[in-house]
Amino acid sequence: MNRLLSIVLFACLFFPACTGCNDDPTLDKPVVINKNDVRIELPQEYIEPLKESVDTYFSSMSEGDFKTYVDMVYPKVFLEDSLKEQTIAMMQDYADRGLRNVTTGHELIYASPLIQDSLQKVTRLVLKVKHEVLFSSDYPGDPKDMENMIKNQFGADVYSYNEVERKYQIDAQVKLYAITPDSAIHFTFLNDQYSQSRYLSEMLLYNTIFELKKLDEKNGY
Repeated sequence: MNRLLSIVLFACLFFPACTGCNDDPTLDKPVVINKNDVRIELPQEYIEPLKESVDTYFSSMSEGDFKTYVDMVYPKVFLEDSLKEQTIAMMQDYADRGLRNVTTGHELIYASPLIQDSLQKVTRLVLKVKHEVLFSSDYPGDPKDMENMIKNQFGADVYSYNEVERKYQIDAQVKLYAITPDSAIHFTFLNDQYSQSRYLSEMLLYNTIFELKKLDEKNGY
């Protein structure tokens, strides 16, 4: 249930590397965009599809299009097909009871080189995100009960709560894994929160995570 609730509340996801043949696990020649504190290291054909997918990931949650949002979440999050329907139903239930998640702004500031992960490719993203969690007057609970969850998700210093307007405002850096199959360029997303749980080991290869974390460190993220 905690996995479902995390999904509900926050929107806030070439050839295989030859082990021993090449020390660089990244793929193809990236186009490096490095200006105005933005660094994107992806082959050209991946850049626009990634940006479009990121836009859809955030806008679908904000607009209450929960089916589209769930379709943008990395499929391995849903261990059974029925879990997708349960997630959509739960998100709709929270919305009907007066809770909304709205991303008011997002900016992609870092995309790592692609790493091969079995039959898919993975890049690690860092985004600047402005987000609001809104509670209508009909919401049956106390919005303050959500504070610890928001603090754990985003950090203690990046949010504020407006008691009059009944909303949390969040201004934070968010990390996501973006995954696309080899067969087509089609990105889905995995929240970095999974890196702190045992579930990530079931979704991405250990070597993939290790190499992406090394790239994070190299690039100052």
